[in-house]
Amino acid sequence: MEQFSLWKFLIDHKFQSKGYGKSALKSVLQWIKRTTSCHEIVVSYYKDNEIAGKLYKDFGFKDMNDNENEDKEMDLILQW
Repeated sequence: MEQFSLWKFLIDHKFQSKGYGKSALKSVLQWIKRTTSCHEIVVSYYKDNEIAGKLYKDFGFKDMNDNENEDKEMDLILQW
């Protein structure tokens, strides 16, 4: 199965809280679903970044496990 990983999905602090991250993530997910055979996407984010965690979970990403790595990153997965 083909898998994509979103790595370093960042929005400059000057442009945060304007909906750009949500719009960009929606576009990326639509493109992946439309143009690839991928059925799984993994993202990581720092546990203390509650806004990023909420954004990913609002799109349907689920916790991969209860373990944190050394950098206190959380891994989420989206499958369809």
